[in-house]
Amino acid sequence: MIGQHFDEIWLHIKHMTEMSDTHHVRGVSKDMVYFTLKSLGLETFDQFENADLIEYILGEGTKDHSIGTLVIGEYIVGQSNNFYNIGDHQTLVTASNEGSIPKGDITKEIWKRLYHNAPYLLKTKGTERGLRALMSCYGVPATMLNVKEYGGPTKDKTSYKTFTYDKSSFALKGDSGTGGYFLKLDWSSSLTNTLSSSAKTVGFRIKPKRSNDTYHLFNLLSNSDDEKESNPILTLTPYTGNDISSSGDSTQYGKLDLYLNGAVTASTANFPIYNGDFWNIFIGTPGTSGSASEIQFGAYQTNWLKNTTFHRASVGMLSEYSRSVSWGDPLSSSATNANQSIGGAKHAYIGGMEADSHTAFDSVDGLRYSGSIQEVKFYFGEHLTHDTLVKHSLEPFIYGGNAMSSSYETVVLRLPLGSNLQQDSSSFHPQISKRFLPGITSSMTTQEWEELDEIHYLPTPDTGITTTSEKVRIDTGSIDDDILSPTIKSETSILDRVPQDFEDLGIFFSPSNEVNEDIIYTLGAFHLDDYIGSPLPTHQSSSFYPDLKDLKEIYFRKIKSKFNIWDYLKLIEQIDHTLFKLIEQWVPFKANTKTGLLIDSHYLERAKVPRTVPTKTDGQTTVPGSYTTIEGEISTYTSSQADKYEGSKLFKMGVSTVGGGNVVTTNNLLFETGSNGIRKEQGTNQTIFIKDLYRFEKEHAQAPIIPNSTGSNQLKRISDTSLGNIQKGRISRRYYRSLAIGNQNNILLT
Repeated sequence: MIGQHFDEIWLHIKHMTEMSDTHHVRGVSKDMVYFTLKSLGLETFDQFENADLIEYILGEGTKDHSIGTLVIGEYIVGQSNNFYNIGDHQTLVTASNEGSIPKGDITKEIWKRLYHNAPYLLKTKGTERGLRALMSCYGVPATMLNVKEYGGPTKDKTSYKTFTYDKSSFALKGDSGTGGYFLKLDWSSSLTNTLSSSAKTVGFRIKPKRSNDTYHLFNLLSNSDDEKESNPILTLTPYTGNDISSSGDSTQYGKLDLYLNGAVTASTANFPIYNGDFWNIFIGTPGTSGSASEIQFGAYQTNWLKNTTFHRASVGMLSEYSRSVSWGDPLSSSATNANQSIGGAKHAYIGGMEADSHTAFDSVDGLRYSGSIQEVKFYFGEHLTHDTLVKHSLEPFIYGGNAMSSSYETVVLRLPLGSNLQQDSSSFHPQISKRFLPGITSSMTTQEWEELDEIHYLPTPDTGITTTSEKVRIDTGSIDDDILSPTIKSETSILDRVPQDFEDLGIFFSPSNEVNEDIIYTLGAFHLDDYIGSPLPTHQSSSFYPDLKDLKEIYFRKIKSKFNIWDYLKLIEQIDHTLFKLIEQWVPFKANTKTGLLIDSHYLERAKVPRTVPTKTDGQTTVPGSYTTIEGEISTYTSSQADKYEGSKLFKMGVSTVGGGNVVTTNNLLFETGSNGIRKEQGTNQTIFIKDLYRFEKEHAQAPIIPNSTGSNQLKRISDTSLGNIQKGRISRRYYRSLAIGNQNNILLT
């Protein structure tokens, strides 16, 4: 017994040196990992601290049998995947031959991940990278839980804030082969023929596999041979020359070519289309009925600095006939076949096409496409502008157009092809109740779905506290070279005159995140200030924002049922909640952190409290609509009447009223004079000095007054007391002021 005692001590001492072993197999003991982390300053938590002790240690479940009102707990031990009885006990049926995993081991597995990554975690503590590493240790991907920062400026007030985040999706991948195609689509139908759709745009994303072969990207195909000469064909031609800007980069370059009637009519410059990332391809026409138009095409891509690279080209003016028989024009009258010109071509091909005997396709009908395709969109009725295409490049899953209602009114086809995490080729356009173009086929016998993890830049509306990821920015300010001072700042930042950042930080799950994301996908980027805060009186007194309500109705036209928030909550229940307790230790102290589950409103939901619009009322003694004008009449009596009034000079002042009657009927001008010999008038609110009885400036009879300073005996006096008390017919306190008092503020109240 004594020997065994010392053996245990010896083993303990021997393994003390192995406590810091970071080997992924041996490593630190799972029973010591908690204390080891604590010694490193990492305070961890156990998500199963309230679990049953047997389940925590042995990985056993419980099975309850009710006998009357008595509940007897019976343990189920997980030992085998065979289901058999041993007395009254049963084994737990699991998918593993080793039985269920003890809950304590699940927690300790996470702790060991934290331990093995402790150097990186401690080095990046307080940063977004550190938070992402912490979430990875818990098995939570960055595409599920984002780090959201709030506030801060944009370099250009006309631009939109963008939220940088990881986005997971799928893409259709494969090789169409010669004579094969990824997609064959109907280009027109009875539903599209009724649309006012002279202008059209086709957009899709591609990530081509590098090859020396020319790839087929898109073409329209008419039934009539005469009309096939006007069918556009878009191809990708690889660059085969010398390196362009760096060693070995020639294999990354290629260009887009547009064929018409068997010949290349326009091309873009060579650009790195084989750089391994997706490019947004577009082709369309801004056609106007009754006139010729051009065909525009190009490619867009946004890099990690949010700089969008684009390469565009166009074909000169295409006659109305050529445009209408290919692209379609419901108002065209120049085509030989009016019915055909309404819808244009019969089919559209993407990623390869079938063989065609017409000479216009001799150079392209044998082409194939190898790579990935995603997000195919047809816009009937508008040609996407450059600004809209830039937004699509920032957030490739946006399908909104030039206007807020474009996605519902002009998108007749949208094939996500995995961007919505659904591995099928169905159309998910907003107006889903109308199958505008039902014919969707593919010659590919096997579909391979490529799993993607990309960085997207979601434009967010300016909602007061805007979600962003631009706390660290590249600031290009101006520097005054003439200043060399240790106390004067010579650099003027472009961010100096804009709001500061907020301390708010969000690492949370919220059902409104998905709703907000879909709002941007549907409507595109927009400024919320354009829809709230109108100064119109009708908006101030309303209990809602009328403009925002209209925008909300545009979005919710496509929504047929409510978002199931309970399924969302059940999903996030599987996340280890102790992650958020650890996150709170991993953020700066000043951060106002929101973690866990957050229920908040989406972008289009803004509460508004109605308020009374201020109104004005005219005083009884003022002119309607005016607060400074007094209608007064001053009557004087001639010297022949002086005897009748015993030599007194009386001024009669009749004040007009709004409500009827005179509040003040007469004012006697007293003969009292000041020390300078000038008469004083006793007014209702103040004393007005009048130099001449019969000839005086009209300002002297009004208040407040600024008399002209003329003459040696008249001083300019400014009074800030108005006749406001007259307006409501209230009794005023009267005061006198004479020139004998030096200061105009020294007055005698009576």
